[in-house]
Amino acid sequence: MLPHCIRPQYSLITDLGMDSVELVDFLVRLEECGIVIKDSQISAELTVGEIAGMLKN
Repeated sequence: MLPHCIRPQYSLITDLGMDSVELVDFLVRLEECGIVIKDSQISAELTVGEIAGMLKN
């Protein structure tokens, strides 16, 4: 999917097609940049918008 087509309401897994390995890799990369997402915030329906909101905090 082209970056300009991604919408805040898109789920990382359902809409963008990430599998569990890709999701873990993504979360590890965020942690390497100093962005930690709590386990309680991770779900199958985690959206691009939710990730963006966490980045702002």
